[in-house]
Amino acid sequence: MKTLRPYQESAIQNIALSFSKLNKRVILCMPTGAGKSLVFSQIATLTAAKGNNVVIITHRIELKTQAESYGSNCTVIMVETLNNRIKQNPDLLKGVHLIIIDECHIGNFKKILDVAPSEVHIIGCTATPLAKPPLNKYYSDIVEPIDIAELIATGYLAKPKSYQKKIKGIDFDSLVIKSGEFTPESLGKQFNQIRNFGGVVQDYIEKGGGRKAIVFCCSIEHSENVAAEFKNNVLNPVYYIHSKQAKQDRTESIAAFLSSHDGILINCGIATTGFDCPDIKIVIVNRATLSLPLWMQMCGRGSRVVPLVKTEFEIWDYGDNIARLGHWEQRINWRQVFQEPEKVRKSIGMQSLKECDGCGARIQTSARFCEYCGATFQVSVKDILEGELTEVDYRDIKLLNGRKLFSLSCLELAQLVKYKKQKKVYFEMVLFFAGRTIELEQYWRDKEYKYGYQKRRLDFFGTFEKGLRDYVVKL
Repeated sequence: MKTLRPYQESAIQNIALSFSKLNKRVILCMPTGAGKSLVFSQIATLTAAKGNNVVIITHRIELKTQAESYGSNCTVIMVETLNNRIKQNPDLLKGVHLIIIDECHIGNFKKILDVAPSEVHIIGCTATPLAKPPLNKYYSDIVEPIDIAELIATGYLAKPKSYQKKIKGIDFDSLVIKSGEFTPESLGKQFNQIRNFGGVVQDYIEKGGGRKAIVFCCSIEHSENVAAEFKNNVLNPVYYIHSKQAKQDRTESIAAFLSSHDGILINCGIATTGFDCPDIKIVIVNRATLSLPLWMQMCGRGSRVVPLVKTEFEIWDYGDNIARLGHWEQRINWRQVFQEPEKVRKSIGMQSLKECDGCGARIQTSARFCEYCGATFQVSVKDILEGELTEVDYRDIKLLNGRKLFSLSCLELAQLVKYKKQKKVYFEMVLFFAGRTIELEQYWRDKEYKYGYQKRRLDFFGTFEKGLRDYVVKL
């Protein structure tokens, strides 16, 4: 058996603890690159060593091959193959002690969960426990030993630097949504145009520095065109894989890419799960998605660390996915997602972001400094009142002691209002009663409030001037 990291040992212990509490079906939630395959292989090996029957189920041949490589002395099978065998023999899973499902958020596995005997223990492994129907319909508990941010902080995963790339020809408003995702046809119309993907290649020529990269496209045709454009314009070896390739051709292309030091791999979803290439330096997402699992899987392809060689990687997002779904490394309460999926689904990942003028990275709007290049940002009143206070903001509050309320600058006043957890209207009232209507009207313009609204607010403050003024000075 391989030596496990502390959090991997913890995962095994917590799963055993959950089973001891009579939870028969448990989700193991671990980020891409955290080694969940190693964890479930260890569990499978320990369980099989006690004379128990163990079945590992995958949905792709690459994952099946990966699971078999760990040598866990149990049955590893594709989900469709197992389903066909169950149709021929409905009692096939009787006598099985443990079923392990890799990438359990994939819908194909529901057919197995529906017929699995109630006495069988099941571990569903995933980095993103989001699915329809929700996974809490099939599982009773979730184990999450560590998250992406912790893995980065401890050096187990590479630190990402994200760029929101802009191409003028992409019209995101024209993308059609069906069954919770953009349709392939509407994606193709936007991204599979030379004027658009040609810009991706040009960006790589200017800023890629010949580094090893993986590119995710929205269709086979799109990835084929992008591959041709790269081959015609860069000196790097370019590899192109897709689902309709002969197995041997795909295997050879992947092997060649893995062994290269500056290769570029173009694909449209093949290299999302079960694909490990630690020395990828740039992840290029040349498509849009509404799927958080897909977004995190794509970004995670560059997250593995190469000791003494690679501790950081870049994410180039051409699909506005960072603004839509959030940073790959963001903290997500997956237990809450598991327990209340519909409640958190709409709010998960949505972030207010800005671009650093110094290095171009995408960072939180409320940030005062760029964590990548150290640039200092001018923070607007709107940023403060609608964003999150940072540690710097709290230190700034101490400097306001002894100052008169009406003498504070707009930024200082906004920080104080935010610190005191007052409503944003309080900020407006202070400016009104200080006679600073020019600054107040500028704030409203920044908020894109129309003239009629501004006038109504001024009339309201004027009508209740004495009572509101007494309220304001209590801050």
